[in-house]
Amino acid sequence: MPSVRQLREQVMALKRDGFMFITASELPEYFDSRSEPPPADLHRPWLNRMRESVRYAWTAEATELPETLRDYRPGKVVMVTFDDALRNSYRYGTLVAKELDAAFTMFVGVGDVLSREQRYVATFLEIREYDATGHWDTQSHLWDGGQLFPVDPEGDDLRLPVSNRLWLKDQDRMETLREYQPRLRKEFAESKTVLVRSRVQLLMRYIPWHIPMGRLDRKMPPILIYSM
Repeated sequence: MPSVRQLREQVMALKRDGFMFITASELPEYFDSRSEPPPADLHRPWLNRMRESVRYAWTAEATELPETLRDYRPGKVVMVTFDDALRNSYRYGTLVAKELDAAFTMFVGVGDVLSREQRYVATFLEIREYDATGHWDTQSHLWDGGQLFPVDPEGDDLRLPVSNRLWLKDQDRMETLREYQPRLRKEFAESKTVLVRSRVQLLMRYIPWHIPMGRLDRKMPPILIYSM
């Protein structure tokens, strides 16, 4: 975890290099406003490529080709994100954001906030107050998506609950697909509903969510999941 000084230095370096800061809420609009990047390959027939290669070898004259993906240069846009709605992240991140005129995105674990068992996690009231500064965008870190749960009888194999069926210790069996699907719906749809009702997230066409700890236990859905 970077220190406040490191965060400030990194954000300042991005600002000096001309990067524009956007939040997760602004991602759909940003990509909709951009033109499609060029194709990765022109898919020229083999004979055509060989002819051009021989022609260049003998004459040093190259046919000008359309732009491909290797020539494409994306805009200088960056999104700075935090996880878990930690009070220290909000407190010190706000100071840096205000000083450098930046905006950050916080992915909130709804289950952590509602449990009220973790003193270092902000409440929804605090989150709304930080959102009101204009320097924070609140998104879902799912319900318990950042926690690890056992997937084996011994409880030694701990995995993320979104991409795995869990071991039900009290019933001594693996979770069924019939049980897994409503739990997955809770992770996505209900976590979004709670954020909206708590007035910390705007209704959006997409649900930006963060893959906890960057772990892909299995083939995961895209980062932007259509509203369930």
